[in-house]
Order: sequence, then structure tokens, then C-alpha cells
Amino acid sequence: MKKPQLTIALLGFTFMSIFASCEDSKKNDPQPNPGDNHNNQGKSCQIATISENTATGLENSEFIYDAQGKLTRVNTKENNAVTEYMTFEYNNAGKATKMSMFNANNVLQEYFTVELNANGNPTKMNFYSKEEDSNKMENITRYEYEYNGQNKTSKVNMFLDLADKGTLSLAGYMTFTYDNKGNPNHKEYAVAMGVGQAPTLAYTYDYTYDSKENPVKSTPIINVEPLAVNNVTKVVATNKLTNAVDKIQSQDITYEYNNNGLPTKITTKTQAGTTTSQTYSYNCK
Repeated sequence: MKKPQLTIALLGFTFMSIFASCEDSKKNDPQPNPGDNHNNQGKSCQIATISENTATGLENSEFIYDAQGKLTRVNTKENNAVTEYMTFEYNNAGKATKMSMFNANNVLQEYFTVELNANGNPTKMNFYSKEEDSNKMENITRYEYEYNGQNKTSKVNMFLDLADKGTLSLAGYMTFTYDNKGNPNHKEYAVAMGVGQAPTLAYTYDYTYDSKENPVKSTPIINVEPLAVNNVTKVVATNKLTNAVDKIQSQDITYEYNNNGLPTKITTKTQAGTTTSQTYSYNCK
């Protein structure tokens, strides 16, 4: 099932993102969800669409919000026809606790649940997917979070069913360090090479940013990985097993901005030579 390409160009990260909304705990939340983008001209803006021309035609992600500015649905369209969509459930504090993914026939395919701590930050995320043979939903992935003294995500542990026995075990982890603006500028990714084995460092990622505000951060969202304050312009991925730069994951990213300082076009070029572009539109008040 395809997901909106919401963080691939902006963050260059490797894990899927999920969405939430809340004005609370912005100072304490390492993955904040402020709901609106208040730019330097005093307007409040939210992402309306993200579009990309693919080999099969135009793919468009449409973001729908309620009257309070909470994200309620994301429609994925190909050539203007809805192919799948996501819906969201919130707790009394306005934090997303569940995201469900449906196909075009309104059949549930996958869902995430989120457990939060007293600050409203995620402690666990569980991912469920439909088992092809039985059509039952199975918990196939769990993420567990650790935080540093600044209440930023320092480590994300990932658990998978490595033995295919219905039991999740540690399959890897990611660690993060930050620049002085709060952007995650270095990530280490370790994976377990077998059941019961300690994770081995497999990749490192180094990120460079511009000074513009990341619109994804300013859209109601929480992420499996920490969100950046600014927009990433360069990603250098190094395979630590071979000590070689990964040319597919290493990227240079350029932006075109509107008068509100928000990116309207994002172009990503990998060191392997693949170039993709996405266009963004916004609703501003």
C-alpha cells in the first residue's frame, strides 16, 4: 500500500511517517504537531496537496482537516481517482492514537496505534497489517522510544517477527544527534543479522539543512523518526558494512519557495542519478 511521500523529500528518512494533531506540548514534544504553519507574514497555512508525476500518471495526496485544524483524512489519488486513504482517531487531548489505511473499496488494510507518555510523546507505536491467508490483522512491527535530556528522541528500537512465529523481537534500532537548531543531523541505523543476535551498525546518515521552515513539521504530524525544523538539502548515507557511500539513499534536494517562505516544488536527485519532483499546495488563512 502506497503512503503519501510526505517526508521522503523533506527529511530523507527511511521509515514511514504517520500523522497527528495538537497545539499542546510543543515545547516538550520532540516530534511536535502544532497544526498550523504561522509564517513571517502572519498567515496560518496547512498542506493541502502533494503531487508527483509517476510512470503511471499523476499521483496526488489530498489532506483534509476538521474545523479545529486536525488532520482527519488523506486521500491518495492516481489520475484523479482515489486508490487508497488514511483516517485518524484522537484522544481527548487532541493527540492521534490511531491511523487506519483503507483501499479504494473501503477495506481496512493496515493500521498504527500510538501509546503516549505524560508529555504526549510516543512511547510505543504498533503496526498491524492484514495477513494474506487468513485476512486477520497481525502486529508485525513495534517501535519503542527513548529521549535525551532535552526531551528529543535519542533512540528508536524496532521489533519484528524475525522467526515468523508470531513473537516480536529486537530487529534493530536508530540513534539520533541534533544540530543547534534542533534538526537531527546524524543518524545511525543498526540491524540484527539473525534471531537473538545483537544489532550491528549497518548505515549512518548525515543531513544538511537550509534555514527555511519545514512545512511537514508545521502540518499535524508525528513521525516514527524525529522531524526536522528546517528543510534538508543533502543526505549522505554510508554503508558501514562496506564503508562505501550508498548512492541510492544519498541525495541532493532543492526547493522552490512561495512568498510565504513555503516550498512549492521539491526536487530530489540521488547520487545514482535518479531525479524526482513533487509539488506542494497550501490552504492559508
